[in-house]
Amino acid sequence: MEKIKFKSVDNDKEVLFSVIDKAEISGEMYLLVTEGEYDEDSNAECYIMKAVGIGEEELTFDILDSGDELDAVAKEFERRLDEEFQA
Repeated sequence: MEKIKFKSVDNDKEVLFSVIDKAEISGEMYLLVTEGEYDEDSNAECYIMKAVGIGEEELTFDILDSGDELDAVAKEFERRLDEEFQA
């Protein structure tokens, strides 16, 4: 499983996330992540991140926390994961 370090804009602290899935939806890039190590059998809290900026050496992501966009993207990730587990 791919792991990515993110640096918080607020305090420059680095946080390690495990990438569960990534998708391009309506021309936007999204990541489904969980903090730390991912374990399929646990009920870990997941986050959906959206790429909001592209720099020369880094991407900038925001965590989606509410709204129609979060609902739509969450449904797409749920559909993708259901297909993966049924295969």
